[in-house]
Parts: sequence; structure tokens; C-alpha cells
Amino acid sequence: MIIGSLLLFFFSPFFSLSDEDVLDTWFSSALIPFSVFGWPRKRLHDFYPLSLMETGQDILFFWVARMVMLGKELTGQLPFTKVLLHGMIRDSEGRKMSKSLGNVLDPLDIIDGKSLQDMEATTNELYRQGYIGTDELHVALQSQRRTFPEGVTKCGSDALRLAMLSYNVKASNVNFQMKDAVYWLHFCNKFWQATRFFLSAVEKLGESPRFALLSEIRSDLSVVDLWLLSCLSRLVSTCNECLSSRELHHFPAAIQSFVVQQLCDVYLESAKSAVWENHTVELERTCTVLWVALSTTLRLMAPATPFLCEEVYQRLSVLLNEKQPFGSVCTASYPSSEQWCEWRAKDVEQRMQRVLFIVSSLRNVRLSCGLKKPRAFVRMEETNAEFVRQLAPTVCHLAKLQEVIVMSGPQELPAEVHWTQATVDSLADVYVETDGLHTLLIVLQKNTSGFQEGTLEQEGWQSFLLYLFKTGNVMREAVQAAQQKRLQQLVNRLNSLERRRAHPRYKSQNSVVEQARHAEQIASMKMEIERLQGS
Repeated sequence: MIIGSLLLFFFSPFFSLSDEDVLDTWFSSALIPFSVFGWPRKRLHDFYPLSLMETGQDILFFWVARMVMLGKELTGQLPFTKVLLHGMIRDSEGRKMSKSLGNVLDPLDIIDGKSLQDMEATTNELYRQGYIGTDELHVALQSQRRTFPEGVTKCGSDALRLAMLSYNVKASNVNFQMKDAVYWLHFCNKFWQATRFFLSAVEKLGESPRFALLSEIRSDLSVVDLWLLSCLSRLVSTCNECLSSRELHHFPAAIQSFVVQQLCDVYLESAKSAVWENHTVELERTCTVLWVALSTTLRLMAPATPFLCEEVYQRLSVLLNEKQPFGSVCTASYPSSEQWCEWRAKDVEQRMQRVLFIVSSLRNVRLSCGLKKPRAFVRMEETNAEFVRQLAPTVCHLAKLQEVIVMSGPQELPAEVHWTQATVDSLADVYVETDGLHTLLIVLQKNTSGFQEGTLEQEGWQSFLLYLFKTGNVMREAVQAAQQKRLQQLVNRLNSLERRRAHPRYKSQNSVVEQARHAEQIASMKMEIERLQGS
């Protein structure tokens, strides 16, 4: 059989002819900017030339240069005026994705999900076809079992798109982490849940509710309302700047910060009392602000999450029984900085930042000492006490307190209480009552060296005191045991996170959003550890 084949090969007259109708891959790809739009018919002028070309920097010569040459030669125009290049997409270990390594992640698998068994079957098929060697097969299978023990999570295209945008597009290499896609999946779910909360609140207003213009009810807006709208104004400005400057990795970070930390963690939590208690006037105002915040945010997010935003956009239209000015969020006008500049209120943001610092301190103390629903006292100068009194229900709800009482003037501490002092940080001390009534006192005093913008103390704020206590007999030993347990947990988490950040490939393997989140976690843990060690 083999001999016959060899004889046929050497003694038969073979002639090799090149097919005259075959073009190489890059040549045919170079025609895309104008061939897909009807060239050489006149319809081409409706779409050509393009404004921006985005592609990988490794194929700049193979594709981009050929598109430029053919476009200029055949149409007389450059196919695009700007080129945005991204780095090489690599796996989580920094290796180039390749069939021969068996480490390729198909975007469709991330969108639709894939079981570990199916992943192994695909890898074994590549081995059978000769793409993967025996050694690489074992390495690839072990890597899959280690990285994806439960398979690839179904994330959807919006979460995948946000994950890719969160990486620095200008970096030479991008190490894709599956956990980033899962993180943004949770973010999309967070926005969806915020929408559901709004829809349930609107249902309490009856059928076909109508929302007033913000300008008409501006005088009736609360401090928290004005704070959220100011944060939204800043978000609109940031998103426009990120898109125009091509700093795309800051775009999802800004949206995530607003939706999670400001809209959901603060505003929605503080608005729950108005929704649950069904105060009509307050509920209408809250729903109006939420309507503006959600409708604006989804238009900001739409370029990155078109499917999620389209679903929310249509649901809002149906609920309000109102025809939107645009049939789709993809054709809706993008929010502009000029439209929102009048709602920027830096003084309100700074004051709310101080209040949120108080809330964070109260939460840490309550968790460290195992308190459930304690009462809290705030002592401060009368000139600023009224501001905190307005936000007392918000502080109470966010910090999970039974009651918040604002004190001013030279009022004395409860005389029946015995205190044990502990240091929170350079700005604060904690005093724990050790017998009978269990009481915590946080003393925050003005630092003579001044404070940076965004910290607790600002110009015009004097020293103030926080008292946190609960009734009942709480043994000092139980409190100390809870504090030691909390301290050990924090130290372990801090050491683990710092080791992770010290890794040489930390920055290349983690997005800007995740790096910022880790920095915030480390700062928060160090502050609480310092307080617990001083107690």
C-alpha cells in the first residue's frame, strides 16, 4: 500500500496550479471598511469613512496598515481617522491564549457558561486533532480543574464587556481573569435589583404615576436627594471625559462606584423607610429622584451594557404607561455634562462624606463588640448639630441603630456609666463601659495639623462626640473575646491581601477597579485593627 503510493507520487505527472480566485486572509479583511457597506455604490457614503478603529496592537501591520492602503487607493479616503489599540489578551497566568496550549477561553463559553466536563472534552478533542501535545494536554487539564472546578460561570455578554473594559486598554498585556467577569455579573444584578426596588415603590403610587420635573421640586428635596443628584452630576461628567479621552477603564469604575456605593448602599437603604411606611409625599419625591437617577444611569451604561439597559428601559416605559421619546435606549441621547452641571453641590457631598464616615465608624464598633441594635449619641457644636439632626434617621438606618440622639453644648456623659478607653485612630477614641450598662463612646477631635479633603473634619466643623451603648448586662470578657476574634480575622485577611498585592504580576492580573477596591479594603482594615489593638 505504502510502496504503491510512493510509486504513484514519483512516476505520475503532477502539475500544481494556483487557484486564481483565492485571496489571503489579511487582503480580504482589509476590504471590510468599505466592502460591507455597498462599495462601489453610492450607499457607501452613508457609513464611510469610520470615525474610530479599535483592534489589537499585534496586528497593526497585518490589518490596519492594509486597510489604510486599500481604502486610500480604492476610495480616495482613509477608512478611519483614529486607531485605538489594545494589548495582547492573555490567560490568568500571563500566557498567550493558544490552541497548542489548550488555554483558550471562548467568549461564547463565558457568555453562555460551560461545564468542566465539556471543557475537558474540548481540550481532549484538540489533542486528538493534533493541536496539543501530550505534555501540554496534562498541563491544560490540570489548569482547567484548578481554575474552573465548577466550570465557566454563565455571565452574559454585558458582564463580559464590562470586564474587558475594566482593564487598561493601553497596557501591552491584559491578563484576563474569569473572576472579573463574575464580579461584573454581580454588578449587573445589583443594578437590576435597584430597578426592581424602584418598580415596587412606584406601584404604591397607583396606576400611571407622573413624576414632576426636578427643577419644580428642588426646594422640597432632602439633603440625601441633593447629595445623590450631585454625585450623579459628577458621574455624567466623568463618563463623558472617559469616553472622549479613550480612558475606557475608568468608565466602568465610575459607574460601579455610583451604583453600588452611592445609589444602592446609601440612597436606597435610606429610602426604604419611606417605601415601607408609605408616606405619600416623601414616597413621590423619592420615586422622582430614583426615576431620574436610574434613567440617567442606564443611558450612561448603555454603550457597555446594551442588553441590560434595553430591558430596564422598556420596563420603565411599560410601568409608567408612557411612550419614551426614543424607541430604544441605544438611540436615546447620551447625558451631557452641561445638562447636569447645575446639580453639582460640592459642599453637600463633603458634608455627606463626613456623615458616612460616622456611619462607618459606628458600624465597625457595633460589629467588633457584637452589638445588635444599640442607641447612639452624637455631641457637636450647635452650629452644625442641625445638619446631623436632619440626617439622624439616615444614620440610624444605615448603621443599624435603635436610636440616634444629637447633643450640643457642654452636656455631661451619663454619670452612672464606667468607661474603659480605647483608641480608634488619630481622630477618635472609644470608651467601653465594663459593668452593668454596656456603653461605647467615640470621641472625635479636631486635628491641629488639618485634614485632607474628603476626610471627617472639614473647615467649619468642631470636635464632636459619639456615644454608642445598649441596655443589658454584657460581661467585659465577652466583649474582649469578640474583639480578639474580630482582630484575628482582620489580621489574617490583611496579610493575605498584602501578599497578593506584593506579587510581581498583581497589577497585570487585576483590573483598575479591583486594585482600587483592594486599596480601600486595606485602609479600612488597618484603621479597625489599630482601634482594636488599642482597646
